Amino acid sequence: MPREIFICSGSHWESILTLLPPTEGEGTKCIPSYRAGGGSEREGGQKRSDCLPETLQPAAAVVAPGRTGSAAAVVAPARCGFTLVELLVVIAIIGVLMGLLLPALGAARGGARRVVCSNHLRQVGVASDSFSVIRGGEIVPGGEDHRSEELSPEGRSFGWGAFLLPHLEQQNLYDGIDWSVGYDGEVNRGVAEVVLPVFLCPEVSSEGHQVNGYGQTSYGGVNGARFASKNRNNPVNGAMIYTGNYPNASLAKYRHISRRNISDVTDGLSNTLYFAEDSRSEESYAYGDRQWIASNNVFDVSCGVNKAAATENDITSQHVGGAFGVFGDASVHFLPNELDAEVLASLCTIAFDDIVVVDF
Repeated sequence: MPREIFICSGSHWESILTLLPPTEGEGTKCIPSYRAGGGSEREGGQKRSDCLPETLQPAAAVVAPGRTGSAAAVVAPARCGFTLVELLVVIAIIGVLMGLLLPALGAARGGARRVVCSNHLRQVGVASDSFSVIRGGEIVPGGEDHRSEELSPEGRSFGWGAFLLPHLEQQNLYDGIDWSVGYDGEVNRGVAEVVLPVFLCPEVSSEGHQVNGYGQTSYGGVNGARFASKNRNNPVNGAMIYTGNYPNASLAKYRHISRRNISDVTDGLSNTLYFAEDSRSEESYAYGDRQWIASNNVFDVSCGVNKAAATENDITSQHVGGAFGVFGDASVHFLPNELDAEVLASLCTIAFDDIVVVDF
């Protein structure tokens, strides 16, 4: 009769192979099988052995519990771990997957930071529009009583960030400012040192997000375009101007400057930049401003996007490929590095009759 080979898995015995009956004839060796309940004798008192072909000899053979007859259970040696080749293949596959996934992950995180930055500027743009609506069309000043050794050495020098606080759900901070003294007066330090995420681009890495103990900003007001084609921004041709009192001005008309009105923006609000990114790494930033409460965060554009020197306040960012800007209608657009400088200059003026259509 055919015989079955069994293996043990836990407490179960399973048949894995059926063998033809071996013979004890020439060319075949036999190995003894141990049976449950002891060995059995051949007729005539001789020991009886079961035989397996030599090619299937097991390391050990036992009989499945409860079985009778000549069925033998073969227990093969267990194989543990990986071979070196298999381990190297797995490591190579993991390396390839990481090489594919890490750049994609970095791009996804960069895209997420761009969305956050765009949202922050959108909030600033909406706050600026709210300021204009409440104040009869007045455009928020880039700075008021801007401190200057020549024109106003005692200027209070409050910036656009301070004026927009009530429109950014920061009424308590606004009420905490003493407007009769300078932004850096000791009485205003408690307010000025507050870090407001809405004024920060998430790409900017700065410990504490403070500059000389004052809350930092990554954005600036656009004061105009300092190009020859735009009269070198003289007189100032942008939206974010310095207003207030300048007692040392040589001409009387410049001793007090009123705030601009949205009716002055004849090029159209959707064609005029109000704010833009002005941020770069600490190592490459030589200009000493970036405090949201101060009036230093205003600049006139003098070159293309991300092309300014470290000593220039201009449109710069740490995003790949460009920088964000917010227009007078509170729309936010990504300004690419390749944007023509003259086109950018036209976007920075309010009434130069140089309306351009840009497909952002």
